[in-house]
Amino acid sequence: MASRSTKLTSRRTKPKVSLFRYMVQKFYHYSVPPVLCNSFPKSGTHLLMGIVSQVYPFYHFRRRVLWHSLVRTRIHPREMSSVKEVTGTLANHLPGEIFIGHLEALPEICSTLERYRFKKFFIYRDLRDVVISLFFMWKNGQGADQWPRRYFLEKLQSDSERISFLISGWGGKGGFLKDAPETVDFPNVAERFIGNLPWLSDPNCMKIKYEDLLSQETQNHILSKMATYLLDTDHPRTIEKAVDKMKKGFAPSLSKTFRKGQTGEWEKYFDSEHKKLFKECAGEMLITLGYEKDMDW
Repeated sequence: MASRSTKLTSRRTKPKVSLFRYMVQKFYHYSVPPVLCNSFPKSGTHLLMGIVSQVYPFYHFRRRVLWHSLVRTRIHPREMSSVKEVTGTLANHLPGEIFIGHLEALPEICSTLERYRFKKFFIYRDLRDVVISLFFMWKNGQGADQWPRRYFLEKLQSDSERISFLISGWGGKGGFLKDAPETVDFPNVAERFIGNLPWLSDPNCMKIKYEDLLSQETQNHILSKMATYLLDTDHPRTIEKAVDKMKKGFAPSLSKTFRKGQTGEWEKYFDSEHKKLFKECAGEMLITLGYEKDMDW
């Protein structure tokens, strides 16, 4: 009988799909490139996937690929991804398949995506809102069992402390939790994001600000760019039809971890100490990402 780890790997590398759908994607859409809807966690991945999946003949087979800081802090090793597992799953794609991902831009991952001509989307968000979104997800008991999450729930006594923790990390390996391995680390939010920076300079990856996707002023422009990139055409009527379909995919509440999805929520929860701490830990990163011009906020 196959071991649990073998079953886990098999589940991640093979899509769950009917024979009819498999045949359609494999042989009828054989030339259609696969797609990666990628993000830093809590930045709108499911919203992005919902939009892209409206465009024919792209299809989401409920597969995801994970390689980021939170995956590496999970309690049970069998629930962790590996780079080899991620690249193997991506290599075993179907034509036009949409993957959900939280992937840092490691060379092995980037080369696999290039080899198989993936259409790459990377959505990112104000890291202050990311902190608040993660705060509510963990406080509400959602998410995988992770060492930082246990520390967040068991060791910290107030919401203010918890928000500070998600900004600064725990500063020491293991987070002073009983039985936590010394190899477990949880750095500040800027250091957790830094492995994603290469996506922003990748000419073959379309970068999307979560806030621009939600804004009525910029939404049509962003969707048009997405359609042009996805379909490799700038034909006006084709793009118009694709945009109309994409708008039907605005259903972020379909995500299990969706709360509000609003922008600027951090202002309701950050006090002066949180702002000071964030500037120290990730102020420069906010400027790099284009969310602030300086530290005067």
